[in-house]
Amino acid sequence: MDIRCPISPQSTRFLNRLRNFIRLRGLAYKTEKTYVFWIKCFVGSFEASGCVQPGRGQTGN
Repeated sequence: MDIRCPISPQSTRFLNRLRNFIRLRGLAYKTEKTYVFWIKCFVGSFEASGCVQPGRGQTGN
């Protein structure tokens, strides 16, 4: 059986803030794990493809 680990409410890490948000909404632990998994895959796909956010002056305005 999976047990949720405690997270500090003052944490600044994105995934910890996401987990706190999900827990405050009363969503299931399975939902929390699924959301975190898909966000990690999404971010990982950008890192693997070499995509980066454009800096100032690179937006094409």
